[in-house]
Amino acid sequence: MPTASPGLRTYEDIILEYPDLDVRRGVVYDDAALLRSWFIDATLEDVTRISALRFGPQSTPLLSWCVSRGLTSAARRLAFVDPDVADVRGRTALIVACRLGCLESVDSLLEAGADTHAVCLDGLTAYAHALSVGCGAAAARVGPPAPPLTDSPER
Repeated sequence: MPTASPGLRTYEDIILEYPDLDVRRGVVYDDAALLRSWFIDATLEDVTRISALRFGPQSTPLLSWCVSRGLTSAARRLAFVDPDVADVRGRTALIVACRLGCLESVDSLLEAGADTHAVCLDGLTAYAHALSVGCGAAAARVGPPAPPLTDSPER
């Protein structure tokens, strides 16, 4: 069991704080107990520790879960821990935000350094996902992927 410095909460402390969480192997199956208000007073250490939580059978990272539920302030804080964390299908929070048209989350993720060239298992980038759902504003923010570098033929 991990130990923590005095005053810092452990992963176990967070789980105990939310008794309604159904956690199996580090994956959260019941999101009802995770409240927006928790992020208002959470320290960076708290946010870093809880960022490892994952939700449901797709093992959705907490960051993507917050983006998909419109918890933009929580997503903004989590983005600075790891903006490129992905689910089992390779979908990052930026891909989720682009698919949903969550422009505030797209901006926060870009500010945190999210990789605009990350490709999910479907072979699509955040740009392609945004275009696939008709969200031109999100597509414009992430921009088209750069063309692959090719060696020019020697003369």
